[in-house]
Amino acid sequence: MAAKTERQFVRKTGGICLRADARWAGRMSRGYPLMFCGDVSVMLPGNALGAFLLHQRLSEGQIPALLPLTQAEREHCRNRLVGQVAVITGGASGIGAATARMFTRHGARVVIADIQPSLGEKLLKELGPQAEYVECDVRKEEDIEKAISKAYELENRLDVVHSNAGIIGCVGPIDEVRIDEYDATIAVDLRAAVIAVKHAVRFMKPQKRGSIVITGSVASVRGGMGPHGYTVAKAGLLGLVNSCAAELGQHNIRINMISPELVSTPLAAFALAALAEGGSQSVTVDDIDRIVKQNSMLPDRLLTHLDIANAALFLASDMGGYISGHNLVVDGGKTAAHVLQAGGNHWSTKYMPMVAENDFVNGRDVEGLHDTP
Repeated sequence: MAAKTERQFVRKTGGICLRADARWAGRMSRGYPLMFCGDVSVMLPGNALGAFLLHQRLSEGQIPALLPLTQAEREHCRNRLVGQVAVITGGASGIGAATARMFTRHGARVVIADIQPSLGEKLLKELGPQAEYVECDVRKEEDIEKAISKAYELENRLDVVHSNAGIIGCVGPIDEVRIDEYDATIAVDLRAAVIAVKHAVRFMKPQKRGSIVITGSVASVRGGMGPHGYTVAKAGLLGLVNSCAAELGQHNIRINMISPELVSTPLAAFALAALAEGGSQSVTVDDIDRIVKQNSMLPDRLLTHLDIANAALFLASDMGGYISGHNLVVDGGKTAAHVLQAGGNHWSTKYMPMVAENDFVNGRDVEGLHDTP
């Protein structure tokens, strides 16, 4: 940050540029908020009296001004998860893969739990020795337990569990819903998260720390944003987060949810194509990108997997250290402003059989099978 820019910022805010030293700030800030600005942090006095006292302390030499961040401090900003261990279910593709990249980039060791071995191995080659792959069908409690136990055994600690696996599930009007398909949807989209939280807490309680992040959906807060079974499951996840936050805070365990709107994956494209008139219209990932961008509340802004990975990093790391029981909706403000028109719920227009698992595992494009917000 150039000296001229520093002076301009200080003049506009009435603040003082400071070195971001946690011990020093805790002793000297007297409650004044610190704000990062480039390679320095800025102490904001908040009012005229605060400004007077702050400048007085500066003039008396109690506060060193205009000191840049040290290299170690800059590294901390770039390495939020150094030495930590994380598990990501549905981690081989889509949001899960983006989050695995983000976590390893910030220094974590990551266990990728998924049923897509080819994509998992491909991701391992990209991420290197910081990542491990575990075959995990989230419908089976023993598979989730195995993945979480493997993560703990890496460093005898478990810092982050990201329950991310999900499917679109049963689609169609409520009076045509097949209960076996509904049960299958709940098994992946809700029950699996309960299991992941259960086994995560078994390791996090004794160590008295941990962060659990669950991938939800805008369907958790607004009807018509997904199929019926999917919506029930995502609303259930929100209940799970609220309930567990009330219990786990005493153990210094945080639990939060990320609720994105539609993110393009091949499975989402396949589902939307099947719902099109007669199934005759093809829908590609590029089509979904275009649709999402056109309907975005933010002009020409496309929601991407990276946006969700950034949110996961925030909630998993000490940046979100006092946040628990929160549903972080990542939709550009759509659920805050959008009113669904009557008849606009395309998820209820026609019945569509659930995508057969074997169709994807045995040859079709499997990216996104367990990763569909």
